[in-house]
Amino acid sequence: MNQMKSHKIQSILTFIYIFLIPFTAVLYHCLLTTPAFQKHFPMETVQPYLSFFFNLLMVLCLLSFISIIITTCNNTKKQIELNMLDSTQQTILKQEKEIETLRTQILEKQSYIHSHIDLAIDLCESGNYDDMTTLISSLSSHVKRNYPDTYCKNALLNTLLQEKKAIADQLNVKCEFRILLPDHFDQTFSDFTITSIFSNLLDNALESCKNCHDLYPQNDSLFIELSTDFKANMFMIRMKNSKDPKDLFLNKTTKDDSSSLHGHGLSIIESIARDYDGTCQWSDDGDCFVSLIMLKHT
Repeated sequence: MNQMKSHKIQSILTFIYIFLIPFTAVLYHCLLTTPAFQKHFPMETVQPYLSFFFNLLMVLCLLSFISIIITTCNNTKKQIELNMLDSTQQTILKQEKEIETLRTQILEKQSYIHSHIDLAIDLCESGNYDDMTTLISSLSSHVKRNYPDTYCKNALLNTLLQEKKAIADQLNVKCEFRILLPDHFDQTFSDFTITSIFSNLLDNALESCKNCHDLYPQNDSLFIELSTDFKANMFMIRMKNSKDPKDLFLNKTTKDDSSSLHGHGLSIIESIARDYDGTCQWSDDGDCFVSLIMLKHT
């Protein structure tokens, strides 16, 4: 209701500024040059009052125009803030959904392995060693086939890296992950923090590599290098990935569609870094992009 009222007032002020000022100027000129008006109202008597009235009207019109500018700027600022808030909320919902998906995958994998281990124990206790050997061999083949890489001891992060590695393989992007985690990593960093940082980093890197591949199909040296380390009480994340040299870094990703989801990836990481008394550094090195994140851990 207040917005509609404000819009009506702004429309009235706009009408005043656009139409009344020219009309006032024409009317004032006509009065000064019309003999009939000068005959009944001597200029030396009326002109001071006319000048004051029209000057006052011009000032009011000018103030109305300034008010329009201020109101428009405030409304634009509020709209930008609302759009950013909405985009951030969508990104957070996306991250939460990804966490649930990863948790489900982890539980399913653990359940499959545990059930086969329990069955192998039962076969051993019953003396069916041949069946037990066959079952263990089958389980071993399944693990090698479905869990080709184990990057770290954190199940959530390990599953996330496996999923991103599978996407990178589809894009013919070479991935190299070297993950070292500090003690009490799970207690220091929540699942949401882990997913937000690594998922956004890798999503941006994969998107950059995909764009580079679309522009230069002959380029077979696309890569993503992700490493983590810790010193004293600082946890460090460093990532380097291929990018189009012509694509300049503007503190956002290059994805055209769903840019609201991807465009806030870096800002979310920066917000997390501030929460952990850390820092972020983004470096555009021409044909590659380097990210360095430092977080305080206890």
